[in-house]
Amino acid sequence: MSGFHGTLLSLWLGSFVLCFSSPSRAQSFEESLLFAAPGIEGGPRYVAMSGAFHALGGDMSSIVDNPAGAAVFLHGRLDIALGITGSQTRSNYWNRSLDGSETDVAFPLIGINTSFDWGTDPQKKWFFGMVLKRELGFDEQIEIEGVNPNSSIIDAWIDQSNGTPPAQLLNQGLLYERMAWETFLTDVVDSANWGYSSFATGLDLNQRYSESRSGQRSVLQFHLAGSHDHRWFYGVGIGIPLLSYRQQWRYAESGFDGNSLIDRFDMLEEYQLDAVGFNLNVGMIYRPVESFRVSASYRSPSWYASNASFVTDLETAFRDGGPNAFTSYFNEQIEYALTAPQKVGLGVAYVYKDRGLLSFGYEATDPSHLKVRGRGFSLEGLEQNLSDRLQWTQQFRLGGEFLVGHWSVRGGYAYTESTDQFLDRSLRSYSLGLGYDFGGSWIDLGWSHQRGAGQLELYSPAYTPPAELERSRQGFVLGAGLAF
Repeated sequence: MSGFHGTLLSLWLGSFVLCFSSPSRAQSFEESLLFAAPGIEGGPRYVAMSGAFHALGGDMSSIVDNPAGAAVFLHGRLDIALGITGSQTRSNYWNRSLDGSETDVAFPLIGINTSFDWGTDPQKKWFFGMVLKRELGFDEQIEIEGVNPNSSIIDAWIDQSNGTPPAQLLNQGLLYERMAWETFLTDVVDSANWGYSSFATGLDLNQRYSESRSGQRSVLQFHLAGSHDHRWFYGVGIGIPLLSYRQQWRYAESGFDGNSLIDRFDMLEEYQLDAVGFNLNVGMIYRPVESFRVSASYRSPSWYASNASFVTDLETAFRDGGPNAFTSYFNEQIEYALTAPQKVGLGVAYVYKDRGLLSFGYEATDPSHLKVRGRGFSLEGLEQNLSDRLQWTQQFRLGGEFLVGHWSVRGGYAYTESTDQFLDRSLRSYSLGLGYDFGGSWIDLGWSHQRGAGQLELYSPAYTPPAELERSRQGFVLGAGLAF
């Protein structure tokens, strides 16, 4: 085993921005979005209306969006929900399609909200509580395979290595290029200019990529909210965002011609990331007349302390059947601080007595303002690269609810703009739900379906086109609550 020193740590984290020619470097840009990408998960009523609760309040999940919503309740309450989510992907690479799927079970919402009197003014009511809400799930399986008539990833490694002695490749952040040299996929053929070539020859190569992701981003928020004359509602929350992410990918090439000394090679990387943070959240809801509400909220930047680890293996098999060449690099602890961007929210809602309601919500954030600070190593240039790639992102939510006796019928739609300036990562979400109020307790069911498209670069697009991806997620959330 070989260790990683500080320079490589900084360059490895710099892979957020697609600056290397390798599967991990191309894909790990998405890791930056783990901290900032909008999500619509939570309790069943919230999910069924696509999260359009900003001006409504009165739902435990919505308190994380706007803490003023905690004061809309008439009584204290307790909520819990269980959800099951399935994700599907379909890839197309060199005219070959493959499907991947993953299923996840989680508790997307646990919350309590208690009421109390503060002072002698009967027009003022106060609420205090805690909400643990899942904001975004990461579970996904991606499968890609195709026959490439033009290039091998080794071509990219050779071009990156040219001009650099093998002993200096790691110092230049060329980890995979160093590993390719160690396993005889590349070799120096011009020692005067440090030019490289390969023992692997041939075109029409079979290339296979498989990736599995799991984890979630959630937030534990403590809130205090009040109301005056049941027209003004205001609240503040202290949030502790929690992030856990696991990724494993494998890349392999085979099908080299009969003159090649290389039969095949296989690369495997496993990556783990855990982070905990802190933010502040303030909001208000104003009800000028009985049926109409408007709202605004602000969430501060989230300050994270992050810890990551990874291991990368590369193994080469030779045509003559000799012993395989193997190398591995690892780091068990990479510590860095990350600041996720602030978020603003607005909303309007119309409530028609006891017949139903219609609500619109808006949120905006700017992932290009992500800040990263290494502990014991430099990340100079990374923030600028993120700023050049990410962009201001808006999310629009529309939801409605129709009441029939004790039953509630719900539906919603949400559109999330792409966080990426160069690839379309926009998402469309559709949702439905039912609820039944027993009077003092209730049970709800929500369903959501989300669709989007994207691309995954196996290595630099200068050598091969990216794989086209179609992504979808759908899930059910079942929840129950009790008023007290």
